[in-house]
Amino acid sequence: MTLKKAEQRNVVLFTLAHGPCAARSVHLYCADCQIDYHHNYTVSGGIRTYYDEQPKTIQVMDHVFMEKDVVELFKMAMDVSWTSATNCARLYNMCLSQGKCAPDSYLVKFEITGDHVWDAFVITTLLEDCKRCMCSLTVPQTGNQQDQFMQAMIDRNRCIQLYGFEDVRQHYCNRCTRMYANDQGVTTHKVSVVVVDGVTVGHPCCVVRNCHTPLSNNHHRFCPAHSSYNGMCSIIGCNLPVVPGRRTCLTPDHKHVEGTDELCGQSRFQLQEHFAHARVAHPNDTISQDVEISTPHPPDAEEEYKLNEMGTLALPLSTVTFFRAEGVASVVQFIKNVYAGNDSMTPDHIFFDNNCTLSKMVKDDPFFEGIGLSVDVFYFNCKHSESNTYCQANCNPVDYLELLGDNGKGWRFNSSVAEQTNGWFGGYHSICHEMLAHKFNFFCDELILRRNRRTKHRLRQEGHNPRTWPTKA
Repeated sequence: MTLKKAEQRNVVLFTLAHGPCAARSVHLYCADCQIDYHHNYTVSGGIRTYYDEQPKTIQVMDHVFMEKDVVELFKMAMDVSWTSATNCARLYNMCLSQGKCAPDSYLVKFEITGDHVWDAFVITTLLEDCKRCMCSLTVPQTGNQQDQFMQAMIDRNRCIQLYGFEDVRQHYCNRCTRMYANDQGVTTHKVSVVVVDGVTVGHPCCVVRNCHTPLSNNHHRFCPAHSSYNGMCSIIGCNLPVVPGRRTCLTPDHKHVEGTDELCGQSRFQLQEHFAHARVAHPNDTISQDVEISTPHPPDAEEEYKLNEMGTLALPLSTVTFFRAEGVASVVQFIKNVYAGNDSMTPDHIFFDNNCTLSKMVKDDPFFEGIGLSVDVFYFNCKHSESNTYCQANCNPVDYLELLGDNGKGWRFNSSVAEQTNGWFGGYHSICHEMLAHKFNFFCDELILRRNRRTKHRLRQEGHNPRTWPTKA
């Protein structure tokens, strides 16, 4: 192979130890096979193919390179302290750039931007995922940077939606599963528990009810399939055309409603709502704060409901998006989907706040035969009426002796773990509530994966022996 053409360009390399550095990027071209060889990938036929083995630096944009250690710093800041991409960039520029400036006449700035952080996050995450799957990352060479990796992100989102988070569906350990043995020491049966709960963290979505088509822009009210509704009055039940530049028709009452809505968006009521979101979104163990109260939240943005099913040590097994409402029938189907196939082990108990309704719905469903459907202890005591005889008789966790602690004191499993995990997950509301759907799911899935790996590492360190169930025959 003869590499007959070489091109060089000035770039900036952002390092962890030495700050930003001026560098030269060289790519080579083979005329015989018509392949361009770049630092991280090759280009042929309009397709960019990343190398299976990557160097320690990543090309984020044409003239921007980052050390992997810098990218990992950004990911860790997002992971453990709810730091936005903008604040990650600000952190580097203020604390790690060492005050360096680009040389005179150098066209590349020695400054990281939020877009650089996001692009680095996406590229390295996709490369790590492809390495685990033993495949190569391929993306189009042409087009906008944000669009080049979109299909790869969608494919990964679908894979996680279908198969869950790595091996977590088959996970069990001494914390979430109790093994029982006979007098001879032979294991006879097990008791495992999962908790189902939801948290309202989401992105703008189409105003049309039950429409799951993503928006093409996070400031749009309707998805492309329903864009014709933009010319129709926003008041429910009114089909009159809108006044140009407005969202309602000429009807005085409808104009008044729109005016009131705009007033709320500019008033202290809107600011108080954002302040409440900020307080809920960031628990007391961090000073992170990313809420912009100067910009009103898009009035037609609907938040999505992301439901998490997890074991009893904050280890999310799977997630699903429920738009606008947590339908019990949808929860039933979600549970079935999570434990479908031969690679999963059905739990013996499922805690869910609305198991009163769910248990009635599945009483004749063979899938739920032998599964205890209890309500979390706190909810059972505080939010379920004593006059609800069905709930008292069928969803009381105290009726299941295997859930009780030694000598009947306390509880063997933490049924509030989902609420506690949602406190962590809700911290990302101010960071991702304006993301488009595919980026939102990609970002949240990666954060959950990273958290799960840390949790399993902690389980090993504490001697809880995390392992996976054998595949059923």
